[in-house]
Amino acid sequence: MSSHLLDTSEPAGPDPTELRCRIHAALEELGDDASDLAMAASVLEDLAGASRILSQLNHQPKVTIFGSARVREDSPAYQQVQELAGLLSADGFTIVTGGGPGVMAAGLRGAAPGRAVGVSIALPFETPHEGDFPVVLQDRFFTRKLAMVRHVRGFVAAAGGFGTADEVLEVLVLLQTGKKRPAPVVLLDPPGQPQWARFAEWVRDELVPAGLISPADLSLFRVCDDVHEAHREITRFYSRYQRLTEHVLPDGRYAMVLSDLPDADELTRLAVDFADLCGSRGFEVVDSAEGPVLAFEFDRRRWGRLRQLIDRLNGA
Repeated sequence: MSSHLLDTSEPAGPDPTELRCRIHAALEELGDDASDLAMAASVLEDLAGASRILSQLNHQPKVTIFGSARVREDSPAYQQVQELAGLLSADGFTIVTGGGPGVMAAGLRGAAPGRAVGVSIALPFETPHEGDFPVVLQDRFFTRKLAMVRHVRGFVAAAGGFGTADEVLEVLVLLQTGKKRPAPVVLLDPPGQPQWARFAEWVRDELVPAGLISPADLSLFRVCDDVHEAHREITRFYSRYQRLTEHVLPDGRYAMVLSDLPDADELTRLAVDFADLCGSRGFEVVDSAEGPVLAFEFDRRRWGRLRQLIDRLNGA
């Protein structure tokens, strides 16, 4: 894996003292309602528990694998995920799964030693998978999803039911709205079992013609039925593109960190092909607090189109 993939550093956030004051102020607004306070306490406990374990892995780029607990060990979906987890962890990625049986266990078993973490949910009918990896136990589904999405560099969804569909759709919404910075999403079907291929057909044939999503939003995910293709999709995303900077430039433009910056000819071609994205100022290489970056105007609406720009820069 390219060395820049291991750079998971993030700009300093708000002052912790200020944030604690905001938390205390919010709790004060809840008053003395026991049910509201119980909910707040439970959520904060979940977040604290996840942070305590996952913060130790901040230096490791992570890929989350979603999938059903009902998938059997002898199924093609299980074997695919186990193999893919091995390939990704060999490239330096840490594998994050829901920590249960089925697809979740396949990801944990396939990962290299020290390259897996389970984020389990407390359910009476789902026993967490046991192994030599840290486990984050969550009481609520939405805090579990937050732990599995935050600071993650890519996503894979294998065979799954309602829970997996919920996780995939939430990730796509976060990417579509910019609440999650660009990241690759692979929907992995076993050969001859086109669950996700049929989902993609429905999105393309129903949602796009109805104007419910943009055609460019189809670029936010990839469907494949081959483990090596899925592996390439994740790693290729970071072959040139690294990240958007955390903050916009002083002139309001967005900035993209690349491992190899465009020359003048490429900047001209990009300005023509992505004129709808970059505005009248086109693309420009400028200096920033994070070094030279690719600067462009962005309306923070067309994230699917931005993904197409990233694919173009990566040579896809």
